[in-house]
Amino acid sequence: MLKGTYIYYENGQEIYRSENVITKYGKRFLTNFLAGRDSFSSKSMAFGIDSTSASDSNTRLGFEFYRVPIRQGGIDINATTSPTTYTVIFSATLPKEISGKINEI
Repeated sequence: MLKGTYIYYENGQEIYRSENVITKYGKRFLTNFLAGRDSFSSKSMAFGIDSTSASDSNTRLGFEFYRVPIRQGGIDINATTSPTTYTVIFSATLPKEISGKINEI
């Protein structure tokens, strides 16, 4: 099972970090993106509050409470480290009036 670390920023400062599962559909998107067959345009980021453990076969969030368009996205591969690190970057903005503990993206 592939896991990722989600890092949340506010005004350029890290405010929270959590680990979660990257589903087989997420891995498929990333593979297609790297192969040049998909892009970040017209994609959105959904946020959920369900605390049920994620699995590789999940196709949707347990309890989605908000969705916003991705402003930009990209991939950073750093081969100068050992092991090589792969970072996927999604940028979206949540309105200030949204509050709650985000458990799933």
